[in-house]
Amino acid sequence: MTFFHPCSKQAGGSMSENTLFNRLGGNLLIASIADTFLVSLRNDASLSRFFAGYDQRRLRKVKQALASFLIEITDGPQKYRGPGLKATLERIGVTSADWRKAFGYLAAALDTVAAPNSEKTELLQRIYDRQPDLPEEEAVYNQAAN
Repeated sequence: MTFFHPCSKQAGGSMSENTLFNRLGGNLLIASIADTFLVSLRNDASLSRFFAGYDQRRLRKVKQALASFLIEITDGPQKYRGPGLKATLERIGVTSADWRKAFGYLAAALDTVAAPNSEKTELLQRIYDRQPDLPEEEAVYNQAAN
């Protein structure tokens, strides 16, 4: 499925009113999405392992990085400056099953903050299109066993 991606800049260089970022509601809604999503991940028994030992300062940094990523992917005014998605997910050991589960939590977070359905679909498609190849559970367990 392919979606139209509006230009983030008009000829004059100002942010277009039609960006996904603006249609979603800007920084406040992006921050709410990030908050809701991270709470869900931390409350899930199988995904909370990614946050083991994180203090409030480190959790705040994760939230800020996630919000920056969401702002960039929605053609907002901020650029994500962290490591690439694939490198990050591989470094912390995310499997394709973890990704699918987290993706479901992201969809639920968009519902929780009452994101309009067309914008929700567009954001999920943009993230899905960036999904890196991740190992399946069996491959991860086989590597750990060897």
